[in-house]
Amino acid sequence: MRTGWRAQSEANSSQFMVTGGTTAPRVIGRIGSKRTLIVGGLLQTVSTAALLGLGADRSWMWLMLVASFVGGVGNMLVIVAFMVTATSGLADREQGLATGLATMTQQVGITMGTPIMSSVATAAMVGTGASAVLGGLRVAIAANAAIVLLGVLTSAFFLRDPRSTAPSDDTGEQGEKNATGLLDSTVN
Repeated sequence: MRTGWRAQSEANSSQFMVTGGTTAPRVIGRIGSKRTLIVGGLLQTVSTAALLGLGADRSWMWLMLVASFVGGVGNMLVIVAFMVTATSGLADREQGLATGLATMTQQVGITMGTPIMSSVATAAMVGTGASAVLGGLRVAIAANAAIVLLGVLTSAFFLRDPRSTAPSDDTGEQGEKNATGLLDSTVN
């Protein structure tokens, strides 16, 4: 049975990457990168918070699979919108630097996020056994959801909407459209 759940979990991961990755350019084209960041972040926040309802037996596996899928789609919306935002409106000579910096920040976040959340879960465990582990995980999941929500709020309040700002050069106004068009051409 464990093999079946593991296979389903891995299939779920692949499905959310494909779904989110192919949907993101269309969403960005329709509502813009800032709103896509916010929508994707809210999907991820709500789905992560839903994991607080997990119980200790296998009957809760459906919640984990559904919340992981929906949250993963939200995460892919955020990742694609983040890269579009980071590179939009820049001159061609600055695209590589912007992409490198944006990718590096993601890698640092991934590298630090897992051990930090593991430390939070371990520190929050009271006692031993499955219920102690689940209690620690709930604290880490709540912290994770709060951090994602903080990112959403930061984007909502501080990120300028590229459609409402003046272009910095001849590539500025077309930056988001070009990036979205490039992404669209890879999925069609």
